[in-house]
Amino acid sequence: MRSTDPAGDRARGRGDRAVAGLPLRGRDREIAAVREDLEAVRAGRGARVVVEGAPGVGKTRLLAELDEMARRSGFDVVSVRADELDQYAAGAALQSALQPSDGPHRVAVAADDQRLRLLDGVADALEARAQRAPVAVLVDDAQWADPATLFVLRTLPGRLAGSRILWVLAVRPEAERPTVAMVREDLERLGARWLTLGPLPQQELGQIAADVLGATPSPGLARHLRGVAGNPFLAIELVRAFAGTDVVKVEAGVASLVHDGIPAGFRRSVATRLDRLPGDAVRLLQMGSVLGREFDLGTAARMLGRRVGSLLSGVEAALNAGLLSADGPRLAFRHDLMRQAVHENLPRAVRTALHREAADSLRGIGARSTEVAWHVVMSGGPVDEAAVTTLTTAVRELSASAPDAAADLAQRIAGLLPPRDRRRITLLTDDAEYLGRTRRVHEALDLVDATLSDRLEPPREACLRLVAAEIHQAAGDDSAAMTHLRRALDLPALPPDVRVRLLKTKGTGHVYLGDITAVEQTDTGLVAAAYRGDDPAVVVSAMVFQSQTSFYRGRLARAVELAEEAAGRAGTESGALYLRPRGFRRCGWPWRCSPPTGSRTPSGSCGTDSARRRRWASAGHFPTGTRPVPAPSSNRARWTTRPWRPRPV
Repeated sequence: MRSTDPAGDRARGRGDRAVAGLPLRGRDREIAAVREDLEAVRAGRGARVVVEGAPGVGKTRLLAELDEMARRSGFDVVSVRADELDQYAAGAALQSALQPSDGPHRVAVAADDQRLRLLDGVADALEARAQRAPVAVLVDDAQWADPATLFVLRTLPGRLAGSRILWVLAVRPEAERPTVAMVREDLERLGARWLTLGPLPQQELGQIAADVLGATPSPGLARHLRGVAGNPFLAIELVRAFAGTDVVKVEAGVASLVHDGIPAGFRRSVATRLDRLPGDAVRLLQMGSVLGREFDLGTAARMLGRRVGSLLSGVEAALNAGLLSADGPRLAFRHDLMRQAVHENLPRAVRTALHREAADSLRGIGARSTEVAWHVVMSGGPVDEAAVTTLTTAVRELSASAPDAAADLAQRIAGLLPPRDRRRITLLTDDAEYLGRTRRVHEALDLVDATLSDRLEPPREACLRLVAAEIHQAAGDDSAAMTHLRRALDLPALPPDVRVRLLKTKGTGHVYLGDITAVEQTDTGLVAAAYRGDDPAVVVSAMVFQSQTSFYRGRLARAVELAEEAAGRAGTESGALYLRPRGFRRCGWPWRCSPPTGSRTPSGSCGTDSARRRRWASAGHFPTGTRPVPAPSSNRARWTTRPWRPRPV
């Protein structure tokens, strides 16, 4: 293939319509390096450049930019782009590109003497051109170049080193043809400049999206771009697939998604890529898309009813196509958007059945509960008792390290259960708690309101209202918190431990409202009941409550003593994550000033009562005289966390 016309080269030789007319982003270093080589060739020295990178990373786009730069600098450009079928072609694409425009498209080459004549003919043609103007020879996708062209590339860059010729080859790093490897080695020996194109940063992908859409991408659209793993071709394909539909709206210069999901145009382009692969590779990719971004080959083989060894050719084809990587113990999709597209191209009935089978298979081999849970959710139910146990275990395990993800998982699981199912209400209660922990307060309270609209059993309604009250307290809305607590305490047949937790939280609300008399009235029987309980969290909570009451009554030594004891127990009991205070919405408790148990005045602690008083007074919470003066409500905004509270049961 040849092209001496810039427009024709971009439309035909470069063949990359996805990038036509878009500025090149994120390759300033590479452009500066190539510009140096162009100047060197103009000065009379030959130069060689190898551009290496994975499919879609921008090799073709960089060569297109180089093409334009060279032409603007007065270069005669000879451009060749190889095709996958060319590696078995008998002709010579490079020689064809040097023929006059009315000459044959490709010159046939067969015997060795013809190859030598070919070599001499190409050399003569290039030298003749170099006498008139500097020449740039651009070969894209050189890993697929025909044997005759590779023969020329092995020989002429060294033979014509003294001529004004810039040789630029774009090649994939995993090219395995021996001849291609020899070309690379020969160019390396000649001192070729090696440009390795890596993934683009997220900021550059955002600029590409803005170029395509004519507007700044919204955070939601930018999240989709993270799925392309820095691959600009996939980014452009994805954004253009969005732009061609009503999925994207542009307002005030910002492009945002109307609804989530992979656009159909992108899914079709992925399906086209899969059509070029052997059947084993396609089946492996389809099964892998069900198992996740990273997946175990053995699990995929079992689900396909195959032995691992029989899938090796399929693995190799998927690796060579740049769709999978094998850098770790598991296979992985190079781009999660590719996995999503393969997954969504499966019929829905097939997807759900495969996810259900994957859940059973993974549960049978003792896989992580979170991994099994994802497949159960993706299967859409129904769920049996064993599945519910796995799902709730997954939520609890996830909540310790990632409450945000636990909240989302709990809500999806709850959607698989019948509306009045007790397990569903428990999951939604936990969900509201996790949302509150991650500052998604509005979502948490909306969920509480929606769940309370159903007629719940009194203990479950009480637990849900307890969670709502604690979220309101953390947000500084004590009035709303007290409303939930009063309604919960009016419910009949509450378990004693639930009533204790409600009373404790109500007492804390009175503290925040500055009504210490009400606090002491709430205390009647509350602390004694807490100490009789078996839950160490409730005992610690009661101590904290007593510490608060003592503090606001001015009994500072007793307040500190109780706080220290509570802190000591929280640090030694199991489940300490929930027993330790997470922070303080107000400075009304002496936690920040109290020394650890057994060390009354350590260096840096508050030490004496007078020091404690000064610190508390500076925070606006010092009790004047015998009647404490509560902190003004504006002080709440300083604190983004709150004291520990027991989890609902």
